[in-house]
Amino acid sequence: MRQKSVLRFLSFLLLAVLCMTLFTGCAGNEPEENPVVPAPEPQPVTPDVPEKEPEKEDENSVEKRLSQMTLEQKVTQMLMPSFRFIRYQEGGDATGMTVLTPEVEALIQQYEFGGIILFSEHFESAQQSKDLIDAMQSAHQAHHQIPLLVATDQEGGSIRRFSFGTYTCGNMALGATGDTDAATQNASLLADELHTLGVNCDFAPVLDVNSDPRNPVIGIRSFSDDPELVAEMGIAYLKGLKTYDVVGCLKHFPGHGDTDVDSHSGLPCVDKSLEELRSLDLLPFQKVIDAGADLLMTAHIQYPALESETYTGANGQSLTLPATLSKRILTDLLRDDMGFEGVVCTDALNMDALKENFSMEDIAKLAIEAGADLLLMPIDYRMPMDEYLPKLEAYIAMVCDLVEKGEISQSRIDESVRRILTLKENHGLFQPSAVAPSDLSTVGSKEHHQLEGEIAEQAITLIKNDGNLLPLDSQDCLLVLVPYSSQINAVTYAAQQLAESGRIPSADAIEVKCFGNMDWVDLEQLVYAGRETYSAVVGMSAMYDMSDLSGGRAQKLDWLFETCPDWGLPTIFISTQLPYDLARFQEADSALACYFGGGMPAIPDYTFNMDHPGFGPNIPAVIRVLYGQTNPTATLPVQIPQLLGSNNEYTLTDTILFDRGYGLTYP
Repeated sequence: MRQKSVLRFLSFLLLAVLCMTLFTGCAGNEPEENPVVPAPEPQPVTPDVPEKEPEKEDENSVEKRLSQMTLEQKVTQMLMPSFRFIRYQEGGDATGMTVLTPEVEALIQQYEFGGIILFSEHFESAQQSKDLIDAMQSAHQAHHQIPLLVATDQEGGSIRRFSFGTYTCGNMALGATGDTDAATQNASLLADELHTLGVNCDFAPVLDVNSDPRNPVIGIRSFSDDPELVAEMGIAYLKGLKTYDVVGCLKHFPGHGDTDVDSHSGLPCVDKSLEELRSLDLLPFQKVIDAGADLLMTAHIQYPALESETYTGANGQSLTLPATLSKRILTDLLRDDMGFEGVVCTDALNMDALKENFSMEDIAKLAIEAGADLLLMPIDYRMPMDEYLPKLEAYIAMVCDLVEKGEISQSRIDESVRRILTLKENHGLFQPSAVAPSDLSTVGSKEHHQLEGEIAEQAITLIKNDGNLLPLDSQDCLLVLVPYSSQINAVTYAAQQLAESGRIPSADAIEVKCFGNMDWVDLEQLVYAGRETYSAVVGMSAMYDMSDLSGGRAQKLDWLFETCPDWGLPTIFISTQLPYDLARFQEADSALACYFGGGMPAIPDYTFNMDHPGFGPNIPAVIRVLYGQTNPTATLPVQIPQLLGSNNEYTLTDTILFDRGYGLTYP
């Protein structure tokens, strides 16, 4: 207590001294004519916060941009034309545009196109492709503030647009792996090369469920006939594209997998109920939309259960409006029911499914009023450039006139342009890319090919292995018979890789011949002469459609698998495209599927040539698997139906020979 009292007394004394100093010490040094000014009353301390200014609209916001656009600018923002050929002569002399021509440059500067689609004719080399795309963007942005979507179809596998670079194994092969990480890596690899060249939009992934084995246009472009697996792979694929700021596009809504007509040449019809469509074709789209997709492509297909309105075609035939032209499908179903808020892009409007049945004016009116935002290839490009460009300008004038006359509503135009601008803003196209462009040497690099090869090995599916013939011993010599000469290099390349890794003594242990054009006598002599040398004979098939189950190549494989056992030669069958031919050639001792039969124009040499041709990685992968470099763990991504027929004519039955998910491994 005493200690506290002393402390209080000292505190009081100190306070008194300070007060005396304040009132006497300071004033004593001032001149007498300056009166003492009393100290101001203490005020509460408040932080120095500036007044809140009213929020200003971003001068580059979507709404601001939209409000400043003319009708012509809005209409052209909804168009994605192709400038494919400089010269064109049907069936012959066609010259692709590999350098931006003055005429196309002037058109790009005049019109504010939403995007441009590129094809194989535009891609000769990595440097040339980048120069062309840079020139297009520069010409456009010199006169317009809105950047172009530069798009192409680089799905991987059988559908890709440049012959250099990395092909990857294709979607059905990815489905066979069952590995979503592999799908993401695969798409990221493609996106790296696209981004490096300046392509910012990839019309992929394909979400079609390949439920009809007779499908002439989807096939191995589909991940599976299981909609759940298609959805999982689609989500993973989009994730991979995003790693390099490439916009992905789901296709072909509401589904192109259950057709036996190609919409490039006809108008397919899918006669399913809404319940059937929801459980199969629509399911992957719904799940990937829910995961955040913001660009989708329509299908030129009739769905009577979804759309009942008819149209009298050019030949007087009554047609149900296809999805691309149907408001019930694109607005009522896709937007209102399924909740898609992104950009709807049509499939190419110059395809025969539309061009041969609808007038150009009606296609434009119906598509836009149905809810389509981006009109892909609105007119046919198969003509010389000096004919094509005036027709494209006339098309622009036609659409503007339809809007001015009220046949296309201004509100629909504004909705579409708003979505397109939002897509570009959300993907950073108005700003420099957040991902630094890779060096051009990454396009088709050794590292990329190594990765695609590893994923392709994951996809190899072992279906049959009687007597544990596989894996082959390192000393086993092999005769490989391929249906197309372009596949010879692919097998040779695999033999070199196996020799370099020490799995076989030398590349000469594998002999490869093309039997496709070989006459019967030469084929028989080849196999008979090597009956003492070869440890086994491989016969490959490449099924692109049902016709490949018949014909000369199929008959030669029949002979091979029936005759070789009489000569003491084990046989191996490899399905290199559609795996439905696994039901056709069951006599072989072993059978495998690799899902893409792309060949190899030249064996790559990475030491000096950056732009060596790309190649299909699946055939080299399956040859490596034969020798046990990888133990096959993949399973069938589709059901394999039994075949019915004889005399080299076959049809598919409803009986399942090999179920989805079937696959063997080595003992």
